Amino acid sequence: MLRLSLENLQPGMITAKNIYNANGNRLLGYNVTLDERLIARLANIGIDSVFVKNPYFDDGSQEILHEKTRVKTIKLTQNAFTAFRRSKAINLADLHNVVKMMVEDVIHNRNVLIHVTDIRTHDDYTFGHSINACLIATVIDIKMRLSKQELQEMAFGVILHDIGKMLVPPEVLNKKEALSTEE
Repeated sequence: MLRLSLENLQPGMITAKNIYNANGNRLLGYNVTLDERLIARLANIGIDSVFVKNPYFDDGSQEILHEKTRVKTIKLTQNAFTAFRRSKAINLADLHNVVKMMVEDVIHNRNVLIHVTDIRTHDDYTFGHSINACLIATVIDIKMRLSKQELQEMAFGVILHDIGKMLVPPEVLNKKEALSTEE
């Protein structure tokens, strides 16, 4: 499996993973042959890279998270961050449950390479980054022999590490130029 930027995709390449949006809806399925129209559509919705099958060998890639866990994690993290932006409140119980699922998956798949989540649109960066950081930290902390309870506590903190960014206006957060003194 190869992760390629959209600029490097060619018609005829075959997707190696499902692609989901932040709501957990599948945008494009596994094993789909790409054509010009699909590549243009991916660019249009802000996807910047795609996992495709390697034509030279089958690497038998396995996911560190089960697809069900990944989709649920993406959806609940996005919901938590969006709710925080609106009301400055989070449903911690839902997020805590999904973090427990993530930790269980990582414990059971600890020797599998991490393929970061399929959230790669510009607007979804913050919570996609939080999920990826949580996965990497969990793998590191397993190697450090933390208890399951410690893993869950750490993962819960890491997945929320950037939530404060949700209070920063998007035009400031995404500004390309230098920030003003006021910003």
